[in-house]
Amino acid sequence: MDRTVSSGFVRPDFSVPIDLEAQKRLIQPGATVKGMQLQALVDECKKRGVAIGTRKYTSFREYPGEELLDLLVATAQGVWPNVPTREGLRRVGRLAYPTLYHSLIGRVVFGALARDIHRIWSVVSKGYALSGSTGSATLVEVRDNDAIVRLEGIYSFVDSWHVGIFEGAVELYDAEPEVLVKKTSPTSADFLVRWRETALRPSRPPAR
Repeated sequence: MDRTVSSGFVRPDFSVPIDLEAQKRLIQPGATVKGMQLQALVDECKKRGVAIGTRKYTSFREYPGEELLDLLVATAQGVWPNVPTREGLRRVGRLAYPTLYHSLIGRVVFGALARDIHRIWSVVSKGYALSGSTGSATLVEVRDNDAIVRLEGIYSFVDSWHVGIFEGAVELYDAEPEVLVKKTSPTSADFLVRWRETALRPSRPPAR
């Protein structure tokens, strides 16, 4: 199947090798990430019998962006050694939204959305702001079964880890995702996120 679609979005190629040192050069001075995302990586590796260190991370303490990149790659390569690292990063990304969703502040921010997948896009900017100190997410548009989100200033594998983040967000709402990407720079991209409701839930939640 041709990866290119008429709108300019493409299905990402997860077989492309990564260059970790080049990726680190994209980190903005002073960039940090919340500890809950780092601890989620350590916990996932421990659950799967992969050791990537014994450090404990505090949920809302700030840690250097370089540490995030190192842990992302270590997790991707350690947990999924038989797939390309970029594909592993995509799979790691699926942990990010559930981690934030189930955190104390996440329950406050996302709990009010009543399990409605159509409403999560209204807080996408806040979700990214809660997770790290740099970069931004902007909702461009949302329709019945797709949304376009613009990420800017993202140093953490914008075309692989963040694809997984959007996939994981959709899956948490019992829907099947498809994510297409239009990369505009090494740190910025537009994401066309499509989803299909599954039989596990109605297309809209019942009225309360």
